[in-house]
Amino acid sequence: MDSEKFNRIFWNYYSMLEDNVVNLSRYVDIRKSNFKTCSNEIISQLLNVGSEIDVICKEICTIDENAEKKMKTYSKWFINNFDDIDSVKIFVRNTDLILQPFEGWKKTKSEELPWWKAYNSVKHNRSNNFEQGNLKNLINALGALYFFEMFYIKKLDNEKGTSAHIDVPKTPSK
Repeated sequence: MDSEKFNRIFWNYYSMLEDNVVNLSRYVDIRKSNFKTCSNEIISQLLNVGSEIDVICKEICTIDENAEKKMKTYSKWFINNFDDIDSVKIFVRNTDLILQPFEGWKKTKSEELPWWKAYNSVKHNRSNNFEQGNLKNLINALGALYFFEMFYIKKLDNEKGTSAHIDVPKTPSK
């Protein structure tokens, strides 16, 4: 895959998901005091972001074709291929927030990542887990997706074995 294809297939979709969160911030400011805010719009965005995380992880992880394609499998791959993933920090522009979406990934099971657990809980049993579709889980999931996007484009650049330096998307993150 080249940078054009990456931008067209993955980054453009990420940018759209990010735009949705930016638009949401017109109504719910992205700050810690609003982390528990939940709504159908936030749930919709969390479901879209979580689904895209699954899509890009399948692309990134070079795992056995017969292996189960789920976060538990992806987590093993990332832990083995990225030192200190649990300490990755995502700085949220125009806020004082610093996210650590993978905090504890090496110490606990992958399904214990709060935002991933929330995504699955809302997806499979929304009536009992509506409150998990909250701003905190949404922005942490989006932060994780941002990391996966950056990881993937750098992986593609490294696989090219050239100095193509496709490791920067066409348009920057907001």
